[in-house]
Amino acid sequence: MTVIDDTEIDATAQPPSRQPAAEPENARNAGFYAQRAFAAIAVLFALFLLVTESKARSTLITVVVAVGASAALWIGANLLFNQVRNHWTRFLTLLYATVTFVITAGLSGNRAIGDNPIDDPIAKFVNRTANGIKSDTLTTESAIAEIVAWLWLPLLLSIGAGCVGFFLSRTDGVVPRLAIGAGGLGVIGAITGVSFNFLARPEFDAVALIAWTALGAGVVTGIGVLRKQELGRPALLGATIGWLLGAFGAPEVGGGPAGWTVVAVTVPAILIGIRAAIQPNLGMRERGLIDNNSRKWIFLAPALTFAFAMLVVPAIATIWLSFKGRDGEQFVRWDNYVNIFQDPNSWDPVAGLQLSIFGLANGTSWILLIAASFLSAIGISLFRKSKERPRGRPGIAILAIVGSLLLLASAINWVTPSLLENVFSFNLFRTSTGRSQLMLLGLIVLAAFIIVGLRQRAQTGHLVELGTPSMGPLIVGLLLVLLAIVTTFRGTIVNNLWWVVVVTLGATAMGLAIAVLADGIRFEKIAKSIIFMPMAISLVGASVIWRFMYVARDSSKEQTGVLNGLWVGLGKLSTGREIASVVIIILLGLVAVALMVKFATRRDTVGIIAAILTPFVAFALMRVVAWVWGGELSGTVQKWIVGLLAVLVFVGLLAAVARQLTVRNWGGVALPAIGALFVGWFVFRYFAVWGGGVGGQEINTVGNVKSSPINFIQESPFNSMFLMVVLIWIQTGFAMVILSAAIKAVPTELIEAAKVDGATESQVFWRVTLPQIAPTIGVVVTTIIVLVMKVYDIVNVMTNGNFETQVLANDMFFQAFQTQNQGQGAALAILIFVSVLPVMVFNIRKMQREN
Repeated sequence: MTVIDDTEIDATAQPPSRQPAAEPENARNAGFYAQRAFAAIAVLFALFLLVTESKARSTLITVVVAVGASAALWIGANLLFNQVRNHWTRFLTLLYATVTFVITAGLSGNRAIGDNPIDDPIAKFVNRTANGIKSDTLTTESAIAEIVAWLWLPLLLSIGAGCVGFFLSRTDGVVPRLAIGAGGLGVIGAITGVSFNFLARPEFDAVALIAWTALGAGVVTGIGVLRKQELGRPALLGATIGWLLGAFGAPEVGGGPAGWTVVAVTVPAILIGIRAAIQPNLGMRERGLIDNNSRKWIFLAPALTFAFAMLVVPAIATIWLSFKGRDGEQFVRWDNYVNIFQDPNSWDPVAGLQLSIFGLANGTSWILLIAASFLSAIGISLFRKSKERPRGRPGIAILAIVGSLLLLASAINWVTPSLLENVFSFNLFRTSTGRSQLMLLGLIVLAAFIIVGLRQRAQTGHLVELGTPSMGPLIVGLLLVLLAIVTTFRGTIVNNLWWVVVVTLGATAMGLAIAVLADGIRFEKIAKSIIFMPMAISLVGASVIWRFMYVARDSSKEQTGVLNGLWVGLGKLSTGREIASVVIIILLGLVAVALMVKFATRRDTVGIIAAILTPFVAFALMRVVAWVWGGELSGTVQKWIVGLLAVLVFVGLLAAVARQLTVRNWGGVALPAIGALFVGWFVFRYFAVWGGGVGGQEINTVGNVKSSPINFIQESPFNSMFLMVVLIWIQTGFAMVILSAAIKAVPTELIEAAKVDGATESQVFWRVTLPQIAPTIGVVVTTIIVLVMKVYDIVNVMTNGNFETQVLANDMFFQAFQTQNQGQGAALAILIFVSVLPVMVFNIRKMQREN
């Protein structure tokens, strides 16, 4: 039965929409007038600066001229190429005239040509106008006269070149075109050569001229052959470029013969004229192609010109300078590079090791070692990728075997008893003589990896996998062993490699950890903003901040550096002298207490409450003991109270480890085990079970206890690591932001599917999230590597390369500008460039494959 409501329903009626409350008229008027008032104040302030400050006027005029010239150039280029399709004669006329005017105006503005050398008329006019020079000093007539003196010759020559373009567009015969092109442009070149000033005339160097001309013609002709072009035009273009380099680039410029200057300018002009003459007038199809392709080049030309002038040309000049001597004059071939690798300060100032492969010199052996490394790596890589082409596998295998044998020979000559002694007996933090604690600890952790890995292989068939218990010990053990080795091998190049490993791994790992742990928490944005904040600080500013953090004063004075204040405070506490650092010790144990409670209760809230209540509980415990004791507590009693608190934390962490082991949650063992390791170290040193206590205190010869601060940036071998902390502090925020965005972009469907299949949070991260963000991690790693390879500011501000902390960039500056060794400085710059280049190429190719 159907029941029909008798209420009339209007089908066309629209539901009432909720309109936002109308803004009061007074509020809108107030905002309107406030904006206008602010704009008026800004305009009045700008006008005040223009009236009172000459620099403001000159800056404004410069900006207006630069922007106007750029806009005029871009618009003019578009208008010029608009003529190519339907107005060929007009296009060629304007093209020849414009190119000639730009070249000759540049020469005239730089005082290379002209009867009367003058200063830059535009700059002179701008400066005089901005400085408010009176009319009796600068008149309109004089300004016009200066500009005319600058532009009259370029205008005259551009008119002549325009006539050449006009007649070429109207002529089709080869002989007449040769007469017009070569003859007309040759006359223009001769006039330009005659107009060269005395200081701009080049010397004559026949060898350089012939060599550069042949080289230019060969290179450009080869490019033309690869592009399947006719040989004539590329050869003429290359010969023109080579002639200009050989005539003006190679020899000294200034005071050369006037006749040779005319020849040096006229010959390339004739070559350009011949090339233009042998190119016939284009048909409509070719003109259309030029019209269509010209637009992208108009947009790209400024950027390419800037890159060529600011990157390519300086790089080529630096490469050439690296083969010169100290004064940049004498050609020394490879000596600068050999000196870099032979210099003991580049490789091994601590161990004093020398490398000799097959009896070769030390520097040559190092170069052979690097070449062997490349051969081995390339050979192995190609061998793995050559399954589809089995014919080439024997040759590739030979390449890999040769490189590997050379590496083995290097190792045999390198691993000497003195090296082993240095690696295994280097002391750590002023400990007694004996084996290196780093190496010993690394070997113990690697042994643990072997045990865990073999057990895992018996269960899963894999020795190492992401997210498995064997991965952590492997990474930690390798890092400890590597750290033990690089603290023995010291030097500029080794320090740079050390920076790359530590900073890249540290910043990326910390950024990834923060991005994962902070994902989805309540105050995520605030926490990430605070961590990202150091990115806004310059490297120099950060270095100054951390230098104050590391500063060490005399033991008789109060320590103002934060880290030495903590270190000396710990020493006072562990020796029972004072209790100035009780709160610091408790705060250091807060994180461990929170983790212990979290692992015991599996609740974050309980851990946070425990961390907050710990100081108050400790303070109350001390007050109760003091009341029972009958007065103030001595330093020894307070030492035992804090020590017992640390023991309780240590026991709690061990209990958390035992609990995870009993339930076979291997992934959950790592965090409490690391906490137990550090807290246990503190407890054993605190009660002097081994070592002389914890902190910056020591007993002098008469039995008194005195402060012993650490010179963090002076005491090797770990002073370099304290410098690396600065860059890790800055780059952690960068890695966190990029990786956090990548984690949020992981499809939720994949994560939900993994959880449905029974995956834990740890397995979801290692098996789902991490593979999805692997490309982003690669971008972060390569970006940080490029930054670290050219690190300069931190080392220069904090140590200036002293105390065995030198790096390549700071050494380059020192050699080039302080010792005036231009060749050595250029060689170091090229070494930095070559070391960064593979990383950049890898990153670019990776992005191209992804696109």
